[in-house]
Amino acid sequence: MDRNLSRVTLGRTLLTKRAAGVLVHDSVYGANAWMPRHAHASASVTVVLSGEQLDMAEGEASRCVGLMVIIKPSGLLHETECGPSGCRSATVEVPSRLEGMLRRRFGLFGRCAHLDDDHAAIAMLRVWNATRETDDPVRLEKLWLGAASELAGACNAHTRKHQCGKAVDAIALVERGLSASEIAAQLRVHPVHLCRVMQRATGRGTAQNIRRARVRRGLERVLAGESLARAALSAGFSDQSHMTREVSREIGMTPARFRCAADV
Repeated sequence: MDRNLSRVTLGRTLLTKRAAGVLVHDSVYGANAWMPRHAHASASVTVVLSGEQLDMAEGEASRCVGLMVIIKPSGLLHETECGPSGCRSATVEVPSRLEGMLRRRFGLFGRCAHLDDDHAAIAMLRVWNATRETDDPVRLEKLWLGAASELAGACNAHTRKHQCGKAVDAIALVERGLSASEIAAQLRVHPVHLCRVMQRATGRGTAQNIRRARVRRGLERVLAGESLARAALSAGFSDQSHMTREVSREIGMTPARFRCAADV
């Protein structure tokens, strides 16, 4: 039997309760349990109570540990793998009526999010616990509005931090001379998503950032006294002609002319 298939599990649900159209459940998953690619009909918010899980969705993988919050829109394809100690989680499944309202008012459920935010976790645990204890729709809606405000604030902060962090990491990998596919693989993102992140952060896509980094490395080598052929290979160009074309396109002069101008 395939090793991965042998780890497929549905987990064990400790408690399930539905109130005012909202379903909550408390689930436990064993060590290294794996839930292959699937989707849920309802949007959901999950708080990881203990253990850890690797959640993979939308071309990214996120490691989620205690009190991290996972937001998933309805129909999102994802897969999950638990850590060596398993995982316990508290999940609130949101009906389409409530999902639509929260999406319009707070911008939630537009995409998947993994939040390391204590305020958001505590707010969702209040909703989760109240749903288990009461069927009062007024109280539940009030708690949901408060939790949604916390979630939205955490999402905005996370997006800014995440995009900045990914961009910083991507730029560092560009400086090391990696290709776009190698950078995307190291950051565990889709190349298209990587290009969007780079565009937002620098105003240039991945390919242009890589090209400019090569040009800068080539010019540094030229100024250091290396031959044009050696400088081209050191900077990551295929040959001297390749470097000459790219340098000319970026700065309007050939590497040889640049060296002469710098020596004046």
